Amino acid sequence: MDYLSPVIQRREGADGRIYKQKVVKSTLMTEGSTWLCEDIIILPDSVADLPNNVRLSMGVSPDYSVFCVLGDNKGNKYTVSLETKGVMEYLVEEKYYLAELAQQEQTKAEQKAEQERIEKEREERIKKEKQERIEKYIRLYGQRDGTLIANGKISLGMSTTMCREAWGYPYDTYKKTTEVGTTEVWSYRGGNRLHFANDILRVIEEL
Repeated sequence: MDYLSPVIQRREGADGRIYKQKVVKSTLMTEGSTWLCEDIIILPDSVADLPNNVRLSMGVSPDYSVFCVLGDNKGNKYTVSLETKGVMEYLVEEKYYLAELAQQEQTKAEQKAEQERIEKEREERIKKEKQERIEKYIRLYGQRDGTLIANGKISLGMSTTMCREAWGYPYDTYKKTTEVGTTEVWSYRGGNRLHFANDILRVIEEL
């Protein structure tokens, strides 16, 4: 049977001083593994050999030391001191471990519910804004053109204002004059162009 005892490690603190730190090392007792306290052992000082000041600080008689015999379902066993400060810090009773897992699951469920609530509110907001946009342009331009503009679409005969509402501002504009008159051309990203005559859409070039 192995005794799980602390290993003294030296580390440098933020102030540059060297501190001693007790660390328990085990190749068998991995995180999440389950161990049962199978027995309690009380040993005299000559066997336990723990410092008196440690036992006194823990309220334990300096004459004896208390150990817990831990075992898992694979037959592994460790004897762990219940008095040396730091040795038991990483061991958790099953009821507290299960309570922590339940709390983690509850937190995940609450976070998921909150995310779903936020997503639902976002979808409802987008839907409401889209409906308000449709109603706005229908009031301004009628059922047919208003619905097209609200959905980002255009058609011949629309005004420059209507096209701007539907497609936004062009990245470039220029005028082209021929024998039949002057045409204003709007260029959009992707190569699409709109041709206006007297502020009315006459030609649509879509790539």
